[in-house]
Amino acid sequence: MNIEIVGIADIDRIWAQVAEDVSRCLRKASMEIGAGDIWTRCRSGDWLLIIAHDGEKIHGTTVWRFTSHGFFECVLTVGRRLKSWAQPMADTATNIAKAHGCRGLIASGREGLIVPVKTVCRNARSVRVTLISEF
Repeated sequence: MNIEIVGIADIDRIWAQVAEDVSRCLRKASMEIGAGDIWTRCRSGDWLLIIAHDGEKIHGTTVWRFTSHGFFECVLTVGRRLKSWAQPMADTATNIAKAHGCRGLIASGREGLIVPVKTVCRNARSVRVTLISEF
């Protein structure tokens, strides 16, 4: 599986292939941002769009940002066959974070993300919980 940072010049082309998955993920996760917000941040270069692909098909899409407190944060993870690309993605993110002087990685998401993250980042720990009360 290939892990690739999408350059700004290629954001629109790749976004057309992943936009539906990103929107679906955002609906499931009840996030306070929309796909358009993420596209804008990636297109501006503020956030990084990193994909897992086999040369023909994109299997995983992640979006990352550098935080003000020294972490590299995964804003979004979506895709299929997570086991085939989670470890190389985590390794790539770790390398990017270290190269930029970050002190670690952060990922927030639905409870179903906990097991896969702890599988690839063995020292990951939960530091907060988000609760939602719908009316």
